[in-house]
Amino acid sequence: MQVNLFVEISEGSVLVNDRVLPFQELSAFNIHAQLAQIVEDGSLSEFQDASVKVLFFLHEQLESEGDVVARAFRLETQIVETDDYDIHMYNVTEMVIQLDSSQTEIQRTVALIS
Repeated sequence: MQVNLFVEISEGSVLVNDRVLPFQELSAFNIHAQLAQIVEDGSLSEFQDASVKVLFFLHEQLESEGDVVARAFRLETQIVETDDYDIHMYNVTEMVIQLDSSQTEIQRTVALIS
């Protein structure tokens, strides 16, 4: 499965695919995805368009190093796919975006946390 998320910081807000995320609140968006199945020989079938639900949780933290105080946003995401019979919940991914005191992005890291 491939789900493209475009994450940006604009005027102190975090946007995902042009939607503003609230802080400290679980949000869910339906997002376009590309799905493929693993066939018998281990190869992938052709990708097909689909819509999946993506859960988001955003929180903000202040980080300090010496006299410099910066902001960091932690964004946790999880893809939830449903079909006629099952619900599939995929791994949780965390993105940390660090900003300096002038609110310029200085580092972005992504990690699989479960």
